[in-house]
Amino acid sequence: MRVGTLFALIPMLAAACDSGPIPSGEIVTATLKACGETGRMLPERVQYWRQSIEHQPVPPPVRPGWEASVSSMLLEYPGVLLTVHVSRQATVVRDRTLGQTRGISVEPWRETDRDENVYSVEFGTDCELYPVGLSGTFYLSHMGGSGLPPEHLAAFLGVKQLMRVPSPFRGIEPPEVPK
Repeated sequence: MRVGTLFALIPMLAAACDSGPIPSGEIVTATLKACGETGRMLPERVQYWRQSIEHQPVPPPVRPGWEASVSSMLLEYPGVLLTVHVSRQATVVRDRTLGQTRGISVEPWRETDRDENVYSVEFGTDCELYPVGLSGTFYLSHMGGSGLPPEHLAAFLGVKQLMRVPSPFRGIEPPEVPK
């Protein structure tokens, strides 16, 4: 291959590696409706992961001993399972190129009307610390997880993690949608 041809391929390879904007979570206005133990969802999620693994056309690499480790996740990731009512949200987007974050932006507020289960340790691990009716602006993080099924409890449960708005996003106010 000639050197000129190689240099001509570099922009195409860079464009192919540009992953572009990736949602990383949402800033939300939410009200707490209920609080419960994270363990209440475990039986249905174990069944979900069993079926997901069994019904793959090509067997995926599965984390060894995952079923035996399910109960230890409750000890490793103590927290609560909340039901919150989300009245508006603004998606936080990371713009990535070649695996590097180039910038963070927040999309405009969108009105929404949904209840959502979320995992939290933000105010502690006891439901007494999460009074029903508590309202505010929070961050819902999309919890990734390595392995199949994921090792982090929130990802295993298929829920986002509720937390205070992280400092990198505090100065970025979602723009209001023009009326």
